[in-house]
Amino acid sequence: MSAKNWLITGASSGFGRQLTEAVVGRGDSVIATGRRSDALAELTETSPRITAVVADVTEPDGIAAIAAAVETAGGIDVLVNNAGYGLFGAVEQISDETTRAVFETHVFGPLALIRATLPSLRSRRGHIINLSSQLGAYAWPGSGLYSASKSALELISEALTLELAPTGVTATAIQPGTYGTGFITNAVVEGPNDVYAPTVGALLGQVAELGPDAVGDPSEVVDAILKVADSDNPPARLPVGMEAVTTIRTYLQKQLEQL
Repeated sequence: MSAKNWLITGASSGFGRQLTEAVVGRGDSVIATGRRSDALAELTETSPRITAVVADVTEPDGIAAIAAAVETAGGIDVLVNNAGYGLFGAVEQISDETTRAVFETHVFGPLALIRATLPSLRSRRGHIINLSSQLGAYAWPGSGLYSASKSALELISEALTLELAPTGVTATAIQPGTYGTGFITNAVVEGPNDVYAPTVGALLGQVAELGPDAVGDPSEVVDAILKVADSDNPPARLPVGMEAVTTIRTYLQKQLEQL
């Protein structure tokens, strides 16, 4: 199998960093992007096959800088839209500004990057891999706006798979469960008022009590992404981890009953 060129956003930490290390470990090359120059500089020191681009995917200048790096690299085979963060709180209480910010990061930024790199991906019959969540398939009390942003990304992935079928380009939405990447501790949380304490407050309390044994090993998600990138017929959606499989199945069963 020939070496691939990857573009991975949000590569300075979490899934993005671990995936970057795994990709170069197998002999591929990575354009690693993120907003933290210090973390990216540290990452590039681990391998000459990593090219760092300090960029914010929600800004036109950031998209332009990434696109220039792709052109310099001669194109990419795999795009991984990984940059993102958690947002939890009652739909009514989260501000418009905070709502727009999460949609810029999870929807409009990835969409701009997909559009910028599709010519290269078409020429190589490449793969688009979008990091969603089990919460892209359903919502918890308190996850409504986060879930909505991830669900939008999943439906974009689904449409791309259908629209690009003749070109050989595929798109997959990865739906991880809860993994030990710092996602929970780094999430933006709007504490509920008295109205939402029995629902949103109760759920946030349960999440806060999660111990290290309640989260999965992030390497499971990295392995899943590598398999998707190497597959000739990848799925449109891929839940990763028993938690995601179980909760998504339960949701779909309830939806079928209602249908």
